[in-house]
Amino acid sequence: MSQSRLGHSVESFARVAVGLSDADLGSPLSGPMSERDRWRHYDSSRRELYFHVYQELRELAVDIGNARVATAPSTTAQRVLAQHHVAWRDVTGALAGVGDEELDREPAEGEWPLRTVFEHLMGAELGFLLQIEWAIARRDSGEPFPVPMPREGEALRRYNAIDVSGSLADILGRYDALHREIIAYCAPLSDADLDTPSVWWEEYTIPVRFRMQRWDAHLREHTIQVDKTLAGIGHAAREAERLVRLIHGALGECEGALIGAPESLPERQSAVSATIDDRTAILARREAGPG
Repeated sequence: MSQSRLGHSVESFARVAVGLSDADLGSPLSGPMSERDRWRHYDSSRRELYFHVYQELRELAVDIGNARVATAPSTTAQRVLAQHHVAWRDVTGALAGVGDEELDREPAEGEWPLRTVFEHLMGAELGFLLQIEWAIARRDSGEPFPVPMPREGEALRRYNAIDVSGSLADILGRYDALHREIIAYCAPLSDADLDTPSVWWEEYTIPVRFRMQRWDAHLREHTIQVDKTLAGIGHAAREAERLVRLIHGALGECEGALIGAPESLPERQSAVSATIDDRTAILARREAGPG
């Protein structure tokens, strides 16, 4: 799953949008919408532009879902991955207004800073992927299975290579690469693949589907931890940050619906991307308001 034009458009909007103050949000737009724009009567303030983007994405997610029912229905694996992807976009949205200087602040003595939370998340998600890959490869090899994955060799090397150094953008870039690796491997899995048993620390067999569902649940668990950590270090999300988080979630629904069929409704995707690009340009014109 490569970064789409839609994703680039939303991220460009978010970079401009996340920094606006409450006063900026309430200030009037610097010019009217085109007469051809269906949002032209919803342009009283910059705040409305966030909801333009949010609703466009939510509508697109519905349209993609409807189109796929008729053309390329989502598989079980793809629907599970879509749930995980929405969770992924929620945590990236939660961090949209976070600065690098906040990465290593402990919310309380002995509690994890954000950098440690992401080291744990990336380690767990890679661990789940390695277990899934091992179980399916072992099944297809004709060798006895299920057996636990060895705690050595290539799998251990990959696990030990997890890197959360550098800036928040650096960390999220590596996490994004891992997330896309997960989708690329798991999206083609069949229902029979999801039934494949695997053995890990539990010491009893668990199907691959359970491990895939754990990505979503585990990420949600630690997104709550991220929220609590931000509160603990005194980072109170401003309204613009909250709005950008909603937009990230809506983007996640679109991208999740596209897993397994990324070219669904290409013209609609392009049209929504263009609309978001227009909103980014409008939002960047701040001459008419304070700030």
